[in-house]
Amino acid sequence: MSKPSKWFVIAVLVGGNIIWGASYSVGKFLLGQMGPFTLMFLRFIIAVAVMLPFAWPKKDEWPALRAAFPRLAAVGGIGITLVYIFQYVGMNYTTSSVAAILSITEPVALMISARILFKEHMGKFGILGTIIALVGVVLLSVGDLRQFSLTRSDFWGNIFLVLSMLGSCGYTLLNKPLAGKLPAFQITAWSQLFATILVVPFTAWEVSVQGWPVINLPGWAGLLFVGVGCMALGYVAWNYCLARMPAGVMAAAMFLHPVVGVILGYLWLGEVLAPMAWVGGLLVLSGVALTFRSKIQAVESA
Repeated sequence: MSKPSKWFVIAVLVGGNIIWGASYSVGKFLLGQMGPFTLMFLRFIIAVAVMLPFAWPKKDEWPALRAAFPRLAAVGGIGITLVYIFQYVGMNYTTSSVAAILSITEPVALMISARILFKEHMGKFGILGTIIALVGVVLLSVGDLRQFSLTRSDFWGNIFLVLSMLGSCGYTLLNKPLAGKLPAFQITAWSQLFATILVVPFTAWEVSVQGWPVINLPGWAGLLFVGVGCMALGYVAWNYCLARMPAGVMAAAMFLHPVVGVILGYLWLGEVLAPMAWVGGLLVLSGVALTFRSKIQAVESA
């Protein structure tokens, strides 16, 4: 089997992060029809139902998979269940645009962690691209984040979102040792199966209090998007790239989240988009391009 082109790997990474960037607006829309734990359960179970038939191991693959169960359970519990508990509870008190902007916490934490834990280095273009992207996110944040206050409920929603992003960083760090040892589909499907099991008690409690939600047709379409698009395709794309690219460089693609999230929140949900955000979005895209250039040059030099 031929080695995939570096451009194909980058395209997969960018595509997956664009899907994730859109998930904040879709998630905010779905929270208008159901509680956060019910949304998590439906999102997870749809993804598992789609992926598990393709991720079911062959007879000779079972020993390696069973040996990885403890780490996959940790990935599911910390990197998925806790992440979405914090994210959806937080999004009940803030906007999808702010959620997308605060997603910048994850790549910054991931770059630092990759440097400390995996000794990953970034060239001058990677460092410059990161700085430019961070400046872009600051500009994106001006319009939405100026209202922070300890007396406002959205502040505490934002705190939950930051915790969500840090937990998502843990997903990558816990998964890194598995990348390349197990197929991306198996890592994704089985970690999400553990996450689904863990969220069942929370969902049962929520349904007992609120009842089963009435979901309209756009709601089911949104669930398919976050289930199949984000949980299945998005995570498979991430795990696929994680085996072929340094985690610190992959983190740069997450700078696309605020660009996609803020624009979609404005166009679809009518959330306020500051004029400066357009400039910030262009800077984020430029920063991501420079960081990828750093990766391409490193590969070509090797």
